[in-house]
Amino acid sequence: MIALNELWGGTLCHFEFDVAEHSARLDVETLDAGVSHRFTLAFEGISELQFVDNSRSTWDWAELTSVEAEAKADGMSTEVRIAMWRDDTTLTITAAVVRMNGKPIG
Repeated sequence: MIALNELWGGTLCHFEFDVAEHSARLDVETLDAGVSHRFTLAFEGISELQFVDNSRSTWDWAELTSVEAEAKADGMSTEVRIAMWRDDTTLTITAAVVRMNGKPIG
């Protein structure tokens, strides 16, 4: 499991999913010691995308509580699990290629 600590506590600013291309992009902004940082998570070759929120309530913003990546047993893909606000509110994406700011992870 790879913890993407630099994204923890960040705000999800933009989420884009292209069904035809099996790709997605998340733009995240964090604040560290008063300095703003922008991160982009890019996914290519998505095989699974799942959003779970049993509360069904709306939010003023989406805070990333934790972000973790793990190579799947098939050795061909990486699963990224993002918890938002609570551990039971998650966005999980499995893709052949995952990059953060252009650098591969997983």
